[in-house]
Amino acid sequence: MADIQVLEGSWEEIKLHDGELAGQRVRLVVLHPGSGTTDGGRGGQSLADTLGSLIEEARHVQREPPVPETDPYKQAFGEILKEKYRRMGLTL
Repeated sequence: MADIQVLEGSWEEIKLHDGELAGQRVRLVVLHPGSGTTDGGRGGQSLADTLGSLIEEARHVQREPPVPETDPYKQAFGEILKEKYRRMGLTL
């Protein structure tokens, strides 16, 4: 099965990929305004702008400490997950 690459954005954003698309078969679907595009209601921002604003929002999320678990099996599972994510370089 062939790998499928999906590009979505304005025509100008799609044209930025012309070098990698040269010689390839492509399918173009034109999305008309209000036709249920997948911009998530963010006013037609580019993908990079949307990602930037989502990351900025995530930086300001207030984390709440978890409620201590009383079930010993769930506690053990939680410790396993913490160790897994710690090894991946993440902090909980």
